[in-house]
Amino acid sequence: MSARPERRRFRRVQAFAPVMAERSLPQSGGVFAVASDLCRGGCTLLAPAPLGAGTALNVHLSLDSDVVEAEGRVVRETLRPDGRYDLGVEFTRMDPVHRARFNLRVPEKPAETSPSRPDPAG
Repeated sequence: MSARPERRRFRRVQAFAPVMAERSLPQSGGVFAVASDLCRGGCTLLAPAPLGAGTALNVHLSLDSDVVEAEGRVVRETLRPDGRYDLGVEFTRMDPVHRARFNLRVPEKPAETSPSRPDPAG
């Protein structure tokens, strides 16, 4: 089996960060969710309900003792077997102060890909 090259622009890090994702006006509503991974370009939210692909969001992400705010949009929505949803959120705007706080916690470099290695156990 050959290794697929990584197509992501940013390295992802696993997370367990509480999030409030609110639909941008004129829409209303939102969800409390958990960010299961983070990267410089966005995050994946584990949510109890769908928000709709293309939906503009205001994201309030709790990182350690800090809250980082961003504007974003849902780019992907996948129903999980347990009935919850994975929401792929792309950040579209982040205030420079919030960006600096976020960047302290998330690596900048793209994901490294390594060639397939044979299993040493054979």
